[in-house]
Amino acid sequence: MYKVTLQNAMNAPELKAVAGSCASSPQFISLVNQAQRRLLKRGDWFDTEFTLRLCVSGCTIAWPSFVGAIRALKFAGCFNQSASIFNQWYSFINPMSGYWGNLGFGGSYPGNHGGEYAVIQDAGMAPTFNDVTGTTGKLIRYYVVNFEDIGKTITINGTQYGGQPLQELDASNNHLNGITLTAAAPYASTSALVTRIDSITRQATTGLAYLYEYDPATNTLRDLAVFQPNETNPRFRRSRILNKPRNTNQPDANGICWTNVDALVKVEYVPVVNLRDYLMIDDFDALKFMFQAINAEEARDYQSSETNIMQAVRELNFGLRNKNLDGQTPVFVDAVMGCGIKNPY
Repeated sequence: MYKVTLQNAMNAPELKAVAGSCASSPQFISLVNQAQRRLLKRGDWFDTEFTLRLCVSGCTIAWPSFVGAIRALKFAGCFNQSASIFNQWYSFINPMSGYWGNLGFGGSYPGNHGGEYAVIQDAGMAPTFNDVTGTTGKLIRYYVVNFEDIGKTITINGTQYGGQPLQELDASNNHLNGITLTAAAPYASTSALVTRIDSITRQATTGLAYLYEYDPATNTLRDLAVFQPNETNPRFRRSRILNKPRNTNQPDANGICWTNVDALVKVEYVPVVNLRDYLMIDDFDALKFMFQAINAEEARDYQSSETNIMQAVRELNFGLRNKNLDGQTPVFVDAVMGCGIKNPY
């Protein structure tokens, strides 16, 4: 995907000329991150959208932390059936019978192939990509990869067996919400059986960290989350699959049927920290205008700031137009339903 690093931005003459700070300073890195974050909100720019294939076994998709929004989705192997994307309001609106709902086997709709019309509904955010299984609770284990991360902490909020909240005592014997684990070799573990995890806060690490549930009755581990080094308050976006198409795959050795899902997604903003970190917005012409906009805004020159923001967006639109030609944009006309062409949004 990305080819331009923070080091490249630090060496770019056009950026250094307008930054107002030394290119190797924390202020310059902060300016790069602010510019990227604000420009990502203003459009789906080239290379900020990409296709992704995932394997799912249930009716919930937990998206990787770098996924910010889902633009389109289809189920590979099930006639390449596409799914309609809806937010959480879908649960409160009664869909039109026979259109968005279950058409039943033998129903007809373009792309449906006589099956159910699948819907991907937003299911909010969660601190892990898998939930704790069962109702009796599991021990939670925390693993770190790098030796330098031993001694760093993670605090887990949720409930333990019996429905009571996870709590611990501070130095003054006051009860605090959550339980804290200190990374150790080979792992750190809770002593309480955890039934649900609601939120997590952790110290930043130098390498990846892993969270597992451990069932002492069966001596089995099951992965719950993988944390990037800078994820101190991890939140994974989730989607719920309604009317999931029939799975044509055979169960694996554990009896689980996996379905391949292809998705068009937009990246979530991730700040750059290290010199080799890649920029999400790599158009230096647009970044230059955004640098000027941020500096003007801090000087309370809001008119100049807005003008520079418009210039930055204009540069990105030029880049998008140059790489995605109008003649290459597909258009589908629903002739079977007797409808004309209209904007679905």
